[in-house]
Amino acid sequence: MTAASAYRMALYVDVYGLTFLRLFVFWALLVIAVVMAGVIAYLFMPRMPFVKYLIVTVIGLWIIFAYMRPDYQIAKYDLINGKGEYYVTSTLSEDAATAVKKYGDQQTFQKYASKYTYRDSKLGIRRFNFSKWRIKQML
Repeated sequence: MTAASAYRMALYVDVYGLTFLRLFVFWALLVIAVVMAGVIAYLFMPRMPFVKYLIVTVIGLWIIFAYMRPDYQIAKYDLINGKGEYYVTSTLSEDAATAVKKYGDQQTFQKYASKYTYRDSKLGIRRFNFSKWRIKQML
């Protein structure tokens, strides 16, 4: 059922483009598949520390999801495949700036960057954000 669900979601993404929620569904399906593999292993090895397996699996996969820069991946996919330009320019955060600059045309980048021109120019040590700093360097 997980594979069928992933296939249907892939078809949906192919037609309508990738969004954060659709990427999150793929991540959740991966978590379900890995947890179910642990359940199957636990059935054959009852001495397996199942709760520790669950905790490490979910936390590990969450860290991977957080550090893969989801907005960058979404912008990259949508701009390469010509889908969801409006979603990229209006919804995604500063993390998508390098993908929009690299894979989009100049007009798309200007439309995307225009929503960040109102931000203050000071990024002190307490408010520093690498993605905001990067987009200021691109502008």
